[in-house]
Amino acid sequence: MEEFITSAAARFGISPDKIRALTGGLLKKAKDTGGADFDALADQVPGVEQAVDAADDEAPAGGGGGLLGGLGGGFGGGLLSRAASAVGAGGAVDIMGLFQKAGLDPSKAGGFASSLVSFLKDKAPAGLVDKVLDKVPALKNLIG
Repeated sequence: MEEFITSAAARFGISPDKIRALTGGLLKKAKDTGGADFDALADQVPGVEQAVDAADDEAPAGGGGGLLGGLGGGFGGGLLSRAASAVGAGGAVDIMGLFQKAGLDPSKAGGFASSLVSFLKDKAPAGLVDKVLDKVPALKNLIG
């Protein structure tokens, strides 16, 4: 995972610590709902469990309505609306809150999520990452 964190920090212009927290937070969301499929992914990709363990468990800044409203405007409403309709506003807000806390421009959230998924797919058996993503619709919707 450190390979991804270093690359993403350079690509997105954010400190490795913030990228690590964001990555860990996203993986923690996947772990919370991914069950055995996530466990299999963690077995295949070194550093996944460590990233989850290091995830910052603090609540995202701002309240749900304010954060949802602010992020909806940043996305023209489309991306966040798709994520919110898939899992309810809470799941989308939680995930988008991770991006906000890391200081990543909302317009780059999809690119970051796609980069993470591509990295994981390169390391894991075919189809495994997709099985995990199927259980995290808000994250899946970020990558389209």
